Amino acid sequence: MKIKILFIITTFQKDGPGNYLKYLVKYLDKSKFEIYACCLYNNGEIQQELEYLGVKTFVFDMKSFIDISIVWKLKRLITEIEPDVVNTILLRADLFGRTAAIGKCKVLLSTILNQDDYRQKTTLSDKILMHFDEKLSNKYTNKIIVEAVGVKKYCIKYQNIDEEKYEVINSLIDVNEIPQNIKTLPFESKDKIIIGTAGRLHPQKGQEYLIEAFKSIANKYPNALLYIYGSGELECHLREIVGENDLHDRIFFKGYTNNLYGALSEMDIYVMPSMWEGGAPISVLSSMAVGLPIISTNVGGIDEFISDGNEGLLIDVNDKNKVASKLEKAIESLINNKDKAKNLGANAKIKLYNNFAADKIAKKYEHLCFKLLGIDS
Repeated sequence: MKIKILFIITTFQKDGPGNYLKYLVKYLDKSKFEIYACCLYNNGEIQQELEYLGVKTFVFDMKSFIDISIVWKLKRLITEIEPDVVNTILLRADLFGRTAAIGKCKVLLSTILNQDDYRQKTTLSDKILMHFDEKLSNKYTNKIIVEAVGVKKYCIKYQNIDEEKYEVINSLIDVNEIPQNIKTLPFESKDKIIIGTAGRLHPQKGQEYLIEAFKSIANKYPNALLYIYGSGELECHLREIVGENDLHDRIFFKGYTNNLYGALSEMDIYVMPSMWEGGAPISVLSSMAVGLPIISTNVGGIDEFISDGNEGLLIDVNDKNKVASKLEKAIESLINNKDKAKNLGANAKIKLYNNFAADKIAKKYEHLCFKLLGIDS
């Protein structure tokens, strides 16, 4: 008899949570697991990819955060499927999905993928939401899966949830998705130095700090260029900064890309200037997978994936006024020491393949399910 798992996620968008679900599902043993996935609203291309992997999918039409009718729809779905395990991902799915699953499955899991601000309870609405989250977590949830120890520590700091509830199962990436013809050759071109970043254009991702850092780099290194991949609400503001500093011919907004590995193959240095993260975002894991030198802010659990000076360079963000200057210094250090940069990239690739490949992480997830269900693996 196969173990039935129902994943409930807020959306099927092709973003960090969507990719996390896809990569995990792809490598779960289909001879042992029967897999279902439901999104509450905002369907996306992840649905087709999940169905291609043999997952039965469902899409609901949640109207707003207070649309409690979604609980009854989820209850009906759970009653129909009779899953052994229900795993919710993201806040809406956590609150509504776990409420619907109480008493209707053997194991209830929640997955936290970020150090979300609302967990700090700075507003009344945050306090109310987190009150219910804590009740669900402590009383009904078997385990809360987090992508990094850093996320666990963050949640423990701000929420009153039993520490033993947490289970660290790291971020993951499907290394088999890397095209065979992709070659990253940092600093092989003598004509230009390409510094790159990828992510939604949002204050969280810190592109403004990178642009500030690049202003000085551009003056010192006439062949240096900055490629910014992604789209989002901050794009107009970032373009204004570039225009004000007359850097149109040095900083290029490349838009959203479906070919991240192709984008990475153009770069000599990858920079992640985020102000907060959970584990390691796909862009960092992908950069590690192809051996690209990485400079990252030391946020979330990133130091569990990249140790400073071994697999990349980490930048402290405690003093926001110094982030740009620290990024500038780190970028310049790699430009001036290309052998060191290549060694960092090579070390990162080895660590990624040994620890964070999706097939290895899926085995850890399977083991957790077996353990909680009392089944020999």
